Amino acid sequence: GKKLQPKRNHTNKFRRLYPDYEYRPLTRELIPLCLQLDEEWAALKTVPGEQRAVESEKKAIRRALDHFEELGIIGGTLFVDGKLVAFTYGAPINDSTFDVCVEKADTSYEGAYAMINQEFVNHLPEKYRYINREEDLGIEGLRKAKLSYMPHQVLMKYSMWSSCSLQGKCACEMRSDDELHVEWQTRALWKLCFGDSDSFLDLFFSRKYKPQNNTFFRKDGKVVSALQRLPYRMSYAGLDVAVAYVAGASTLPEQRGRGLMTRLLSEAHRHMYEEGKVFSLLIPASDGLIDFYARSGYVCCNGVGERVNRLSVTPFFVSEISLTQHSETACEEMVDFMEQVYRSMPAAVLHDKDDLQVILQDMSDSGGRIWLARNESSQRLCGMLFLMPQNKDWLIKECLAANSVVADELKRTAQNELCPESRLMDEAFCTQIKVVRVFDALKLYARVHPEADFTLEVTGDLLAGDAAPAVYLVRNGQCSRLEQGAHADRNYTVEALPQLLFDHGGPYMRLMLN
Repeated sequence: GKKLQPKRNHTNKFRRLYPDYEYRPLTRELIPLCLQLDEEWAALKTVPGEQRAVESEKKAIRRALDHFEELGIIGGTLFVDGKLVAFTYGAPINDSTFDVCVEKADTSYEGAYAMINQEFVNHLPEKYRYINREEDLGIEGLRKAKLSYMPHQVLMKYSMWSSCSLQGKCACEMRSDDELHVEWQTRALWKLCFGDSDSFLDLFFSRKYKPQNNTFFRKDGKVVSALQRLPYRMSYAGLDVAVAYVAGASTLPEQRGRGLMTRLLSEAHRHMYEEGKVFSLLIPASDGLIDFYARSGYVCCNGVGERVNRLSVTPFFVSEISLTQHSETACEEMVDFMEQVYRSMPAAVLHDKDDLQVILQDMSDSGGRIWLARNESSQRLCGMLFLMPQNKDWLIKECLAANSVVADELKRTAQNELCPESRLMDEAFCTQIKVVRVFDALKLYARVHPEADFTLEVTGDLLAGDAAPAVYLVRNGQCSRLEQGAHADRNYTVEALPQLLFDHGGPYMRLMLN
């Protein structure tokens, strides 16, 4: 019908451009040419984050074609002027459905993908009424390409993976079947909504996920909306504060627009309050979500300025570290240096050793690189630079240094060792914060500002179980609650409190698994 007219346009144009093209069934003799075309296709995938998946696919294709006859593979090829420009292969699923496993084409030949698809299907036995095009891996472009063929049905996708660690220790020990089922569904929902790589999801769900931190809604036994309340420490003028970082907030596409995430956030905030978390933090997946989270009480944070101290440093040197072979000592040094710099800020989310190891693994899986600066005499750290690839450029995920001279040298060294055409770009995102425990937050403020002397009225503190305005006295480094109706020098809503609490900027938050 008309819905597939764009596909016919592609194949018709291919026939006009290459009238002498030739379709040939895939045979053992043509396999070397197919592998060569696959190599050429893979060479065009230069983004470091893609290369691991591309290499895995190359191995799978070679292995399948090595066992061409045993696997009962059926394939087709497309030639133009004696040159192979496309190939495909697959195998039957049942008597009526054929599965297309692989499709590769030289995109310099316009319409090659549509043409190999059409020719291959036309040469299949007539008994196959359906073609299974397999999944889209959560990749937007691949999803659009597959949907462009107007599928008769889109099947539910399931994921299966080992619940045991490489050391042989069972990660699911002491978990009920229901908890495991919820975890699997939560992971599948995350994959669907964000399209993150399997290596990232393996890392997150083995190292960061905890059933007790998963807030979710189920419908008909299926997780339809979920978010993670990850516990962190935050330094507030040097004082440790318990906070929660909201990660993986996601809802099934067909369930959106029904208020599920708003209700889920309210439920998560109630858990945070009971757990003693003073603040909730998040990084919206897009700027368009800033207003959405604002309706649940989140406000954007002010910046904290430069992330370097102004310390004098003796001569130093810069070197790159291996993300796969770093020592325990190096990891501990990095944590100590990060803590030192973060605690010098007005407010900052802290990373412990376990958290840093997860960060390093994520960077390794994604093609990231790290440079460290050390004093020549003491060998002590005086700076660090974390870079992550983004297309042909590099994002600065973090740059901490004793002073601006060290920071500049870290960037200069990294730039010289990377492709000269690559740019180092600061990562820009919005951090949003919500005050969860108002009284505890004001106590912190009073301790940090012993000179403060005023009363304030706070409205909208629903989590404390009191819808009426509450009046507090801040004096002599302490905060106390006054009787209802007492005079207030200042008036705040809960949403506006961060303006008072973080008047010097912050909280600073980097290297989060977002």
